[in-house]
Amino acid sequence: MIKILRKHRSWFMAGFLVLLMMTWLIGPAFEKIGRSASNYTVAKLDGMSIRALDANRSARELAALEAFAPFLIRGAFGIADRDATHWTLLVHEAEQAGLVADEGDGAAFLPELAETYVQIEMQRDFRLAMQIRDEKTFREVVDRIAAGAEARFREHHLAKPEMDMALARARGVFRLLSSYRQSIRLSDRAAAAIAKRDQDAAIVDHVSIPASRLADTVPEPTDEQLLAHFERFKSTRPGEGQFGIGYLLPPRVRIEFMKLSRAAIEAKIDLDPIEVSKRFKENPTKYGSDFAAARPNIERELKADKVNRILEDARSTIQAEVVKGSRRLDPDPKDPRYRVLPADWQQTRPKFESIAQVVVDQVQRTQGVAIDRPEIVIHAANWLTQNELAALPGIGMSVLRQGSIEVPFPEAVFWCRELGGERGIIPIQTLLPIGDAFFSDRITGDRYYLTVLQTRGESAPDSIDERREQIVKDYRELVAYEQLKSQLDTLRAKAVAGGLDAIADAYAKPGPAPATPGAEPPPPDKPTIHRLTRLNRNAVSTGDQDLNTDDNRARVLAAAAAFDPVKPWSEIDADRATLALSNDARRSISIVRIVAPSPLTVEAFRSQDDYTVGAAYRAANADDAGGSFSLAALLQRHEYKIGDRRINKPEDLRTAEDDSERSGG
Repeated sequence: MIKILRKHRSWFMAGFLVLLMMTWLIGPAFEKIGRSASNYTVAKLDGMSIRALDANRSARELAALEAFAPFLIRGAFGIADRDATHWTLLVHEAEQAGLVADEGDGAAFLPELAETYVQIEMQRDFRLAMQIRDEKTFREVVDRIAAGAEARFREHHLAKPEMDMALARARGVFRLLSSYRQSIRLSDRAAAAIAKRDQDAAIVDHVSIPASRLADTVPEPTDEQLLAHFERFKSTRPGEGQFGIGYLLPPRVRIEFMKLSRAAIEAKIDLDPIEVSKRFKENPTKYGSDFAAARPNIERELKADKVNRILEDARSTIQAEVVKGSRRLDPDPKDPRYRVLPADWQQTRPKFESIAQVVVDQVQRTQGVAIDRPEIVIHAANWLTQNELAALPGIGMSVLRQGSIEVPFPEAVFWCRELGGERGIIPIQTLLPIGDAFFSDRITGDRYYLTVLQTRGESAPDSIDERREQIVKDYRELVAYEQLKSQLDTLRAKAVAGGLDAIADAYAKPGPAPATPGAEPPPPDKPTIHRLTRLNRNAVSTGDQDLNTDDNRARVLAAAAAFDPVKPWSEIDADRATLALSNDARRSISIVRIVAPSPLTVEAFRSQDDYTVGAAYRAANADDAGGSFSLAALLQRHEYKIGDRRINKPEDLRTAEDDSERSGG
């Protein structure tokens, strides 16, 4: 070989020089082409060109912000489906208003977002809230979330300065929306009208009778009656419809999972005394001079390190087994994140029963520890709703961690493709084990690997027997409620003549039998009479949900407005002051006696200015439900063009983008 090189070295040298010259000549050309492609105008906004480079940056900014702070992007900003155009338009308006500062402003915004994220998670996760009980722990968690932001942005190819600038733009948009939503200015007349509408009240006594109090007097329904009742409500969601009765079941799943118990693994680890002594000698400043005192801490640390290595070894083994069992599957043409499952997949798919033994063997071989076979739990007999998943021991309160994001187990399961819901941060489909991600228990450190066996969308029960007990209960309550409603006039007359006590006595039930023979029996169980309840347009002071409906409050206030507010309470006519009201959704009735009207006074109005402004602020935002900063509204306010086409509404945008992709633009 050396002889050949020496013989033809002149030719090789000439070839090398030619290649060097071509690189020198062509390199700048390719660089120029790259710059040209980046400078290509993909759209125009109010006459300004949006280059491909800018559009790409906006898309990456939005994706990173949505991954780090979805409550801001989806909630406060109302941006859906990673719509980079919506983000670009919002930033444009914020910059026009002079509300976007520099990178330092973005860096200062990061702790605020992290704090909001933790507060939202604490409200959603009771166990997390119990863990974060003091300010010190809260600040530690916030700092950890903020520290993980850079990694989250790096995943979307944004360096630290770019991250800070993206956060600065987000803060500018936040200022824009906040200043708009808090810009209410009220005239004296408008303030007085709003205050009077909301604060005029009535003082009432009332008693509510739920149909459940009479349900046991309704005969047991026949099969025909029960079937008719079921057919009437089977397509209604529970809590919805006229009577709040519904049997439409939410989406549900069947699952299996494999549990790796940290405590069980740790129990199998025997430490080498030499390793314990070595750790002590290598860290004199950490452990001090007393080996006996330090030994428990050293052993705890060594075991924790060993468990971590075993868990990671198990993770890579599980991932390899899943990949090995599914490598023959083709990517789905519609979404390559998922796989096309063959007809015989149920029989040939990777199963945790076999994977568990492979994990045991691998850990024994590489770590020298004979762990127990991981526990496998299969829920294939019954369908599980999201609430039922959350109630499962152990796994129900676990979370999926991706960077600084933690997703509760029940929420992540419902990312399953077959349920057609939200597209999650990891792909989940039925009968394909999740090998590259796991759910972890925040407290115990246990890990769970999941397979969704089957899914079912929102649907009615297959038969009455699935919900028979509830269906019988609802049937009897509904019959009892119809009987109560038919007696409203009679009950009102009874209350006029004998007061609310007469109503409570009419629906009293005997108390339980005395525990001791011969003892005085307990008083009867009577409906509660609420005295001197204050009721206004928005609320009932007792919080009684049987009375607290918009229609019931309006009827009481209208009746109270007919009375003279300065007239003594004792002179109010009982017949005009007594109302019998019904609440279909709660299947209950309320008998109300107006004690006195309570209109808003001048003194009260003067002390209610904060409330009045707040009410106007909420009302204005409710009226703006369509969104002054929605994509549709922004496209109307700005000239946004793709090519020569003016984009006036989101539908035009989608069509123009599709046309651009097809044409290769």
